Amino acid sequence: CVTDIWSGWTEVRATWNQTHHRVHERLREIEQVLPFPMIGFDTDNGNEMINHAMLTYLQQRSNPVEITRSRPYHSNDNAHVEQKNRTHIREFIGYDRIDEPALVVPLNAAYEAWCLLRNLYRPSSKLLSKTRVGGRLIKRHEKQPQTPCQRLLEHEGLSARRKAQLEHLLATNDPMSLAAKVESKLRDYMALRNQLASKRAREEEAAAAATELVSGTTDSGVLGATSLRSA
Repeated sequence: CVTDIWSGWTEVRATWNQTHHRVHERLREIEQVLPFPMIGFDTDNGNEMINHAMLTYLQQRSNPVEITRSRPYHSNDNAHVEQKNRTHIREFIGYDRIDEPALVVPLNAAYEAWCLLRNLYRPSSKLLSKTRVGGRLIKRHEKQPQTPCQRLLEHEGLSARRKAQLEHLLATNDPMSLAAKVESKLRDYMALRNQLASKRAREEEAAAAATELVSGTTDSGVLGATSLRSA
């Protein structure tokens, strides 16, 4: 899960494991679709993020990316990303465990459409400030909710080429067709998940039946030998 703190633009991708190779692969895919250059990269303290491969990828380029990390034992340092685990992931696919490698590709297809829908057409109000007055915590939000795309289009520092890229995305998509695409991709993912779950259940039943048969045969042999010795 990658989130731009200023605009709220968020991209989510699934990976089968947390090896640095897989995480690096997904990050490269995400960077290719970002409508802005990556100039800073702040992560948690996991080995999948802090490693030589990631350092090489981010630093050995014409415009090196600044790398920072959250403080140890401060779980809320990455709150802007952690909150997306609910809005962009759990509310989308739930809390089920994904235990089949074949599900990664269809899930990422659904995530790509889902993230594009939210980045282009789902407005949100950014938190501007928090002030504590006595026992009260006063929060001030944006008066006019905006989508991540709108915030980027209004940013003076975004290049004309990047703005043209965003305008092209808006011109070639609409919320209704994107929502339909999300539903279609999600149905494909769920159908494959159910198919694989049914196959795994049948295999487990067959294995249990085979184990029971072998166990029954062994028990019968032991009882026969015991009866023979007793006689």
